[in-house]
Amino acid sequence: MSHSDHRTAWTALADLVEEEITASETLLAALMAETEALEGKDPKQVENCAGRKVAAVKQVEQLESRRRTLFNQLGLDEQAEILPQLANAAAQTPNLSARWEALVEIAAQCHEQNQRNGYLIKVHSQYASELLNALTGQYPSGTLYDPKGQKRSDGNQHSLAKA
Repeated sequence: MSHSDHRTAWTALADLVEEEITASETLLAALMAETEALEGKDPKQVENCAGRKVAAVKQVEQLESRRRTLFNQLGLDEQAEILPQLANAAAQTPNLSARWEALVEIAAQCHEQNQRNGYLIKVHSQYASELLNALTGQYPSGTLYDPKGQKRSDGNQHSLAKA
């Protein structure tokens, strides 16, 4: 790679990191909107947010793929610590290290928000399952108690729908 091509690749990497930051911020906003919809228990809004999230994830993945290609062209080892490698390019792209750190921070926020949403989905799913079991009398063996506080046996199941 010529010196000019090398400089162009570093500039392209800096531009790409900026695009990734923007796409990751969009993903974070979609995840936060999804959290609000999950907390509000609005299925239609959850569905809309999930669609926005999927589109944002695809965009982030496409940009990440392009970045990996540039890393390869520049001889960067993405398995190793990236910041020292980026610091070597400070002459061509002075803000790249700082912008990389910003991208890593936003990615961590996205991960945390996605974990929170996964937990909310799990809780809502368990609640819905327990409610359905109570309505239909299909209790998992020995896991629920009857109104007297006694463990419910398999043969003593009653459907609230029949009551």
